[in-house]
Amino acid sequence: MSTTIKLNGVNLPGAHPNISSFISALPAKGLQEYWLASEGVTTSGSDVTEWLGFTGTEAKPGVSPEFIASLPETGLPGVDYNGSEALNTDYHLETGDCYVVMALRVDAKSNDPAVLGQRTGGSDKFLLGTEPHTGGVFRPSYGVGDMTIVQGVQDFDAGDVCVIGVHVSGSNASIRVNNASLRTESFGGTFGAEGSAFNLGGDSTLPATMFNDTLAALAIYTGSLTTGELSEIDKAMGAYVPAGA
Repeated sequence: MSTTIKLNGVNLPGAHPNISSFISALPAKGLQEYWLASEGVTTSGSDVTEWLGFTGTEAKPGVSPEFIASLPETGLPGVDYNGSEALNTDYHLETGDCYVVMALRVDAKSNDPAVLGQRTGGSDKFLLGTEPHTGGVFRPSYGVGDMTIVQGVQDFDAGDVCVIGVHVSGSNASIRVNNASLRTESFGGTFGAEGSAFNLGGDSTLPATMFNDTLAALAIYTGSLTTGELSEIDKAMGAYVPAGA
């Protein structure tokens, strides 16, 4: 049996002319696409068979992650990945100023980086997520262009919820966690120049880049954003993981 998650009785997002009246929390400036676990999710049993973005971008499996209707930490929905699953899209994040931000539960399931995004090679990537650190904790991690995957200095345990984002401005990429900038690195290379698609999950052809946390929301912004605008986005994303706001 197939079930479609609805908002106010309407299959959303993407198809309704008054989408902004339903989704008012996310700031509009530069917003290109977003996926919310509370909307646009079609399931077969608990398996996610499609996740529609706000503009109608389809995210389809690969291997289906699991839909959880109510996370114990937040009481809100999430899409749970186990490291072998991915929802593939045809959305291409192009090189340039941008902010990609997600609300998630850290599940600490693997000793490999739990990242998602897009990647063609070592100097063409945009990845964000979490990574194990010494002492059994996990830290937010990211890699842009020719960067290796590096960590921001904040420790998470399994079950913690948070907002993690990567802001690109010129040749600098900064990781933000719960409305604070933790680390900035310069990068060369590109992300998206080779036409790689953005995936809600990892890519099984690229070892150690499979996502294995639980995703509540992900938003993609492009263009220049001020510190205040980034803060407003982070606060809005916190509504999807209330304990992490």
